[in-house]
Amino acid sequence: MIVWDSYYDSPSRKCRSITYRIQQSIAPEVLPGNTAADTHGPENMNTEGYIMILNETMQSILARRSYKVFDSRPIDDLSMETILAAGLYAPSGMNRQPWHFSVICSLDMLKKFGNARRALPLPPGIPPQVAAAMGDPMRNAPVMIIVSAGESLTAKEDCCLAMENMFIAAASLGIMSGWDHATVRELFERNPELKAELIPEGYTVYAAAFFGYPGPTVKDRGERK
Repeated sequence: MIVWDSYYDSPSRKCRSITYRIQQSIAPEVLPGNTAADTHGPENMNTEGYIMILNETMQSILARRSYKVFDSRPIDDLSMETILAAGLYAPSGMNRQPWHFSVICSLDMLKKFGNARRALPLPPGIPPQVAAAMGDPMRNAPVMIIVSAGESLTAKEDCCLAMENMFIAAASLGIMSGWDHATVRELFERNPELKAELIPEGYTVYAAAFFGYPGPTVKDRGERK
């Protein structure tokens, strides 16, 4: 639910209150960007009729999906550097930039990490589609990125902001992502030797996600609430 106190209705500029509820899922295709002065016309609506300027940044945000299964094609070095750079330029509390990015992309480490994840118990109440995806604990993804940080007042928030930047940058390149709660929640507690290989000493993991090209099925992002 989005509630705005007011906005100026062009061209009359009369202030009026509005409440929008997005009722349909955003389609994979979006209209091209438009920077016209009047941003309330149909040329600046997505397929739900939700008003926005559909520039390249907004198209990348709308294109992002969380995937449970990926195409195994490798991600090239330049694309990975671009995704990581987006994370480095995320905002952080007092500009401390406390994060550390651990990139898992070698076949040996992906296999080792996958075996550790496979041994984790499934949490109660997990949705069936998520449980099915656990058949391949690495979701066939060629890359996993883990964001950790040392002691900092806003470490958790900073790491999540960095990961969100990487999600959007990846989507702009046609690369999708998928958050991994298990790694954040308990994997390294059960596998301290693996943590020692991947995470700096004294750092806490706050965000982890898979990255890869989307599988053959286009994922519906679901209704906006």
